[in-house]
Amino acid sequence: MTETEKPETVPVLDPEAPEQPETPEPEPWTEERATEWNRYYDRYVALGALLLAFIASANVISHASIWSQLQAGRVTLATGVPLTTDAFSYTEEGQRWVNIPWLFEVGNALLFKGAAELAPATDDPVAPEARAEQFGAGALVALGAIVRLLTAVLLLKIRRPGPGLWWTAICVVLALGAVPNPTAFTSWRDVGGPWESSC
Repeated sequence: MTETEKPETVPVLDPEAPEQPETPEPEPWTEERATEWNRYYDRYVALGALLLAFIASANVISHASIWSQLQAGRVTLATGVPLTTDAFSYTEEGQRWVNIPWLFEVGNALLFKGAAELAPATDDPVAPEARAEQFGAGALVALGAIVRLLTAVLLLKIRRPGPGLWWTAICVVLALGAVPNPTAFTSWRDVGGPWESSC
C-alpha cells in the first residue's frame, strides 16, 4: 500500500501586498566599535570596583589602639607639641617615646571631636557621651573608607591604556576590596581562628 502524495501548495503572491523588509546584515566588529563598546561597559566595571572598595572599607573599629592614638592626639593638641615621653603606660611611664604618627593622631582627634560635637543632645546623662563617641567613631570609619575610595579612583586612572578596564578593576578589587582589614588576619591567630591548627 502506498500513500498518496499530497501536491505541494504554492503560495499565491498578492501583487498589492506590501513587500517584507529584508533583515539587515549585522555590522561587522571594527576596532572603533569594539573600543566604544568597551568604553561603555568600563563605566559599570569601574563603578562596581569603587563600590566594593568603599563597602569593604567601611568596617567596624575592632582594635583598641585607636583610643590611645586619639588620646595622644588630644594631648598633642592640648600641649601644642608632639609627645616625647610615654604617658599611657604603667611600666614605661616617663620613658622616651618616638611618636612618629603624631600628625595622623592630631588629625584623627580633631575629626573625632568635630563629629562628636554634632551628636544630638538627650535627657539621659549617660547617653550623650556614648552617642558622641559613636558619631566620632563613625566619622573616622567614613574618613578611612573615603581615603580608600580615592585610592581606588587613583589606581583606576593611572592604568596603562588598553582595550578595557576589567583587568585593572580586578587588581583594584583585590588590593582594596577583597582584604578590607589586613589586621583581621593577624587577630585570628590571637583568638585561635580557623587558620590555627588544633595541635
